[in-house]
Amino acid sequence: MNQDFVVTALRSALVASGASPDSSIELSNYSAPMIPVGVEPRPIVSQLDYDSRSGRFAAMLSVAAGSTQPTLLRVAGQVREMVEVPVPVARLAAGTVVGPDDVHMTRIPVAGLREDTIRSLEQTIGLQVTRQGSPGQPFTRADLSKPKIGRAHV
Repeated sequence: MNQDFVVTALRSALVASGASPDSSIELSNYSAPMIPVGVEPRPIVSQLDYDSRSGRFAAMLSVAAGSTQPTLLRVAGQVREMVEVPVPVARLAAGTVVGPDDVHMTRIPVAGLREDTIRSLEQTIGLQVTRQGSPGQPFTRADLSKPKIGRAHV
């Protein structure tokens, strides 16, 4: 059984318990149960223990498949709240003026987000890189400034 079936069932239960609908769910101990070929599994969360402060959870699922007896599946993992932020698509040298093709939005865990992280494309486009930007690494306010005339690289 594909792990996605389990994550979908868990997401509904976790959201009902207070997790953000846009969170990332990571399973730490998933072992697929035996399901007959050609039968779509129907996992149902029968028990859930969720600590919203740490994001950790443990759950018991009942997995029905066709006319076979449901299988019990115990899983554990962590919920990570995610946020979209702009990041460089390639290395940006200091002095480069950021254009629309230089950045894209990506999801990162809120826990790893600095307070001064830039959160929208509008806060990056047209600004000048003050220190080298690495691909996939979020910008902070200190990484960008208004362009200085005569020094911008395009």
